[in-house]
Amino acid sequence: MDPIVLNEFGESLCVDERFRPVSLFGALGTHGICGGGIHAVVVSKTHRVLFCDRCKLRMHIPIKLDDYPGLRQWCALQMRAKRYQELQAAQAWGQVPFKLKQELQRRFAEQYPTPEHARAVRASREEGEDALIDLT
Repeated sequence: MDPIVLNEFGESLCVDERFRPVSLFGALGTHGICGGGIHAVVVSKTHRVLFCDRCKLRMHIPIKLDDYPGLRQWCALQMRAKRYQELQAAQAWGQVPFKLKQELQRRFAEQYPTPEHARAVRASREEGEDALIDLT
């Protein structure tokens, strides 16, 4: 099973295939960063806490999450919602967050690998052309 990314900092829950509990309670796996054990404890009628016994990572999750696929989906949605809120706040202030700018620059570099290709694409966009230019 692939590690479950818990937050935007890359903290992950690594689940050992030999030890895979049915529900999210008790010992769940290891922390991908420090190697400590990640455990789940119910703290209220609506939430439980995932915590690492080595580095003391602490994360609240809804109690309705009861399996690994649900946890994976919930964490992905939380990270997506946080990025959306950051983008909305940046647009309100007329600026782009540094992390988002880096992400967009990385995607652009992957899509247009050479500077010549990037310049040609920018030039075509300035002229109003939507077609991409292939320089290969």
